[in-house]
Amino acid sequence: MAWSAKLCIGARDIAETAGRLIKAIHAVPSTLSKIPSSSPLLIRIDLRRTIPLPFLPPHNILVPSTSLSLSAPLYIPPPAPLTPAQRREAIAQEARQREIERTKILTAPFRHFWYFFTRMMRGLVRVWSREGFVKVKIDGKAGVWRIDREGGWMLDEGRGIDRVVKGKAYSGGLISAA
Repeated sequence: MAWSAKLCIGARDIAETAGRLIKAIHAVPSTLSKIPSSSPLLIRIDLRRTIPLPFLPPHNILVPSTSLSLSAPLYIPPPAPLTPAQRREAIAQEARQREIERTKILTAPFRHFWYFFTRMMRGLVRVWSREGFVKVKIDGKAGVWRIDREGGWMLDEGRGIDRVVKGKAYSGGLISAA
């Protein structure tokens, strides 16, 4: 019984997380496109293949900017700046860590193992909880795609896409272009 539950959870994770991931989003002027559109700006979405085969062409979707919907804004505001006392404490903590790394050589493998183990566990928690992914819905296409807003790189920290897809709330908690 337990193995079947694990199998179902693993299949769900592979089907929902590994598939339908967005690799890149590009803004394309409609004058350069062969697709007739009333929108002045088109969005080209490059999708990641679940099974990367080099001989297959990349899968792209070209849609007007008004048909794109996001579940949350891509821009994450930076944390508040540290106070001088917090900055002094952070510098002292870094100095202590450097001193421990320099003097306690025998325990270094365990510290390094713990560091990579915690990174791996954080990654698994993100996969299972879908934390840090923004759902992208495209009008006229079935399903929901995902883009990683915490682990990926975005030009201007995602503010460009947030400006293009000016949002309004609608059912499902998604932000849609107006």
